[in-house]
Amino acid sequence: MKWIDTNTIITICNVAITFTQFFFWRHISRYKSYESEKGKNVATKEDIEEITQKIENVKSLLTIQTTLKVQLLNKQKEAIETCWSNYNIWRNSFLGSWINHARDNNIVWDIISKEEEAHRHFITSYQTISLYIDNKDFIKNIRSLHDKTNAHTNEFVQNLKRLITMNDSQSKGGSFEADRLDLLEKIRNIHKKMQEDIEIKEGIDQFKIYAKSYILQVGSDSI
Repeated sequence: MKWIDTNTIITICNVAITFTQFFFWRHISRYKSYESEKGKNVATKEDIEEITQKIENVKSLLTIQTTLKVQLLNKQKEAIETCWSNYNIWRNSFLGSWINHARDNNIVWDIISKEEEAHRHFITSYQTISLYIDNKDFIKNIRSLHDKTNAHTNEFVQNLKRLITMNDSQSKGGSFEADRLDLLEKIRNIHKKMQEDIEIKEGIDQFKIYAKSYILQVGSDSI
């Protein structure tokens, strides 16, 4: 039986230990690399989920903001259209064939009531515009248009009240027919004077310019 030299055995053991350590640390290194990559993958997935959630939150916020903006623009458009309609009803409230029945005070009082009601509606629509539209020049334009128109309608109402007084006097035997006819002619001319009022014409034109800018904005922002 041959005995192996001790040094040879030691050498073999050292080689075996070296290979064992090599494969052990290689395994450890691969395991750490795997765990690290796995952690990165998990972190990347979590990051993507967080970013996706943030994007959805921003989209939701933009949708809400856009909806609110469109709603405001629609309210502005509605307020402008209502104000314009009420202004024209008020401005023309004393037109019609009533003047052919001007001896009937019930009819005359009815015209006065209609004018006053139309005026109140216009004031309400003006206040609504002030609520929804933050444009001082536009608001100033409407206020100026009101004041200039109101000067004519006040004259109209005052003359109608004078007409009622004359009708009452005539019904009691008074003789005011000539004055009454002059007053009726004056009442007829009030609307004509208002139609020819340059400041009112300019105010109406300016109102239309402001109104169109808002109404066109509703169409462009709704697309």
